[in-house]
Amino acid sequence: MITQETIDKLNAEQRGCCAFCHRPFTDSNPQQVHHAIYGREKRFSRWLDKPENLILLCQKCHEQHGDMSNWSMRRLWWNYKIELGYNMREWHTEIPMKVKDRFDDVDFVKLEKKEQKWDIG
Repeated sequence: MITQETIDKLNAEQRGCCAFCHRPFTDSNPQQVHHAIYGREKRFSRWLDKPENLILLCQKCHEQHGDMSNWSMRRLWWNYKIELGYNMREWHTEIPMKVKDRFDDVDFVKLEKKEQKWDIG
């Protein structure tokens, strides 16, 4: 289940704007939560409802979510999550789904350096 705390965190990270078109969220342009990976089975929600897998989109962009759900868009989004300090390697490894994307080209080295910085500093 996606908590209000998670939505508030995403909203702060995105500065109150749609992740795709960057328009600010308003009453007439409300935010909607979008999963990068969507699992039909509720047992996966423990992993898939985490901020690592979620973005906020406006209604217009969410209606066109196919563009946000393809592999290349997920990779770009996850690189952004790495820049924010998320441990995407750990999160991705923990998901018990049989079929998962491969992210051999995702810059996990950048993530590890950022984690070291946090450990040191």
